[in-house]
This record gives sequence, structure tokens and C-alpha cells, in this order.
Amino acid sequence: MGFEKPSYVHRQCIFPMIRSHESQDYLFENCGEGTDRIVSYVIGIIERRYRMRNEKNGTTIVIGNGWQWAYTVRYLLKSLGGDDLKVCLCLEGFRASTFQGNEDVIVGICNNVNNLVNSGSLKAKDVNLLIIDQANHLIFDLDCGLHILMWNFNCKVCWFCLTDCLKENPLRDPIKIQILKDGTDYPDLRASYSKNFYIDVEIEDYKYETISDLFDILDGLRAVVYCESDEKAKAICEKLQDRFLVACLHRGLGETQIEEIRQDFNWAKVRFLFTTDHFSKLEYHPVLVINYDLPWQNEKYALRQITSRFRNTATISLIRHEDVIKIREIEKFYFIEIQECPYAILDYL
Repeated sequence: MGFEKPSYVHRQCIFPMIRSHESQDYLFENCGEGTDRIVSYVIGIIERRYRMRNEKNGTTIVIGNGWQWAYTVRYLLKSLGGDDLKVCLCLEGFRASTFQGNEDVIVGICNNVNNLVNSGSLKAKDVNLLIIDQANHLIFDLDCGLHILMWNFNCKVCWFCLTDCLKENPLRDPIKIQILKDGTDYPDLRASYSKNFYIDVEIEDYKYETISDLFDILDGLRAVVYCESDEKAKAICEKLQDRFLVACLHRGLGETQIEEIRQDFNWAKVRFLFTTDHFSKLEYHPVLVINYDLPWQNEKYALRQITSRFRNTATISLIRHEDVIKIREIEKFYFIEIQECPYAILDYL
């Protein structure tokens, strides 16, 4: 396919797919057009089956749109997986009665795969990986047959979207992975320029008290606080609004409101801005970035810092006992040292 080394899309998509003993659902956003996306899940399928070769492998289903797409997927599966990999095309004209039941991978369009499941020719318990490509076009075509597969305990589901995430989907609390583009392939440059600290809060319940004490120390400075969800960001902001100049950016706001809040923060009318990774590409001018929750993706740790034009921006992460491994992983990823936050943090800002 002309790839000399893994592309950024490959690095983002393949690893979550090959975790053999995990049934977590994944939603890959902004995968874009082209072969990067297809090659990513084809390699994931083959590597996953290789790692599970000593176990009952089960069947992998790949659902997409169009003849050309289906033949491309089959060609890649056979080219990279070898002739021993049994691939079945489930396209227009395919009859469920001709299904033999010993195929390793089924590649097809939504309606035909639904018929295969609803007819009983394919059992939900036999499926261990379901991949839906270009899910933006398929969300309205899904019916009970695919819902059975998605809610099967042993079935990992991976959705590949061409654009932003779907507002409605039947996934079970999926991990959303946004494929970062626009020159963010090397975000470690920003991480290496920044001062990186952590505060060990031990458990989740102590984060609120810690952030309150931190705001008292930082009085007069501006900080962006990243949370894992809009709900958490809004809840914490509401608790603190009587004591500090705080605001919250969340997806429920209109473009005009978002721009007003961003300008208020940059002009110091708001001191502490709560937000999520969804707004990390907006331009802020903070002196400090606070990770109330660590990002699931290592790349987003540095992307949160890119919002600032100042090279001396510091980052403070609030970590629980279970986050220690993640902090060490980020250190290795960026070749940096994240030190325990000193009491005199103002001397470093």
C-alpha cells in the first residue's frame, strides 16, 4: 500500500483493536477518507486473530458501504492475512442459505448482514469483533440484528467515523478516540517546553478540595481546567462560581456563547475556565493548564498545552492511585519528567 512506517491513523486505531481479552467498545472519530482507515482495521483484525490463535477465535464482521469498499477490504485481508484466512463477501445477491458458518471474516453491507443474523445462520455468540466503517452513513440502517451483536458480552465493537462523533449510537459506554490532524503529529515539542507537575490526590473525592485550594493559591492568574466530560466540568464550575471567577465551555453552548466565554477568559474577566478535549483546539492564553482528569490518549496531554502561546505554560495533573501508571506512560511517551507539584508553585509560573 506504499506505507514505509505506521501512519498517525494506524498508531491511533490498531492498538485498541488487538487487546484480545477486552470487550470495550471504541468510537474512532475523524478517520477521514482514503486507505489509512481501512488498512488500520485490517491489520487490527489479522493481528488480533494471531494473538488469539490458541483460543476459539470466533468470527469477525466488517460492515461498510459499496462493492468497491468490500472488494478492497477482502483484497487487503487476503494479501496481509494469507490464503488460510477465510473471507466471505456478504453483498447484494448473497443468500443466507449458502453461508457455511466456518468463515473467519464476513465483509458486507448492513442489510445483508442483518438478514444473515436474523435468519439464524450466524449466531451472535460466535462473533467476537464487529467493525462498522463509515458509520455516519449507516446509523439509520441498523436494526435489531446488529443490536444483538453489539450487546453480546463477548463482542468488541469498533466504529470508524469519517467526521465528528455520532450524537446517537447503541455502543456500550464507548471510549472515543479522535484522530488528531492539522499538524498535531508531533505534539511532544510543546510538552518538552512546558513545566509538568502532578498532585497526588489519592482518590477521586479529594480532587474538588484540591482544586479549591489550588485556586486560592493561584488567585489573579488564569488557568484552563480539563475534565473528562461536559457534565463533570459544569458540575464543578457551578460549585465554585460563588468563590471564584469561573466559566465552563461545553457542547450545549452556541458558537456566540463559546466565543464570548473564550474572550472573557483571554481578557481576564474569567480566571478559571473549565472545559473538555472537545474545545482543546481553541486559542486560549492561560498561564497554567490543569488536568482535573488525565486524557485517555497520550497525544491529548500535549494538545491541551498547545492552546497557549506562552512557552512557559505549566501543567498540573491531579492523579489518583490508579493514575500513577498513566503518568509514567506519558513521561515515556514524551521523554519528560513529571515532578510532584511544589507548594511554591507560583515561583514556577
